[in-house]
Amino acid sequence: HWTVFTKVSEVFILVPALLGLKGNLEMTLASRLSTAANIGQMDTAKDMWKMIMGNLALIQQNLSPALTAKSWSMTMVLLGLISQQTGLT
Repeated sequence: HWTVFTKVSEVFILVPALLGLKGNLEMTLASRLSTAANIGQMDTAKDMWKMIMGNLALIQQNLSPALTAKSWSMTMVLLGLISQQTGLT
């Protein structure tokens, strides 16, 4: 058992979101790049780099809403800590 999970129970909220985000972004990138390679859009080095950079930029754009959700999750964790220390719970 990790101490953080026993001391701050709200951290459990973050675990599925972080794991899901990581797997989701990796699989999206892998799927896009393998499809592009199979249909011949990555035959030259120039095309390959253009495809990689474009897909990485797309993933960064998809990451923004996820970071917003994580910031709200962290806010809830902090509010939980504050309420525990002030005796509001």
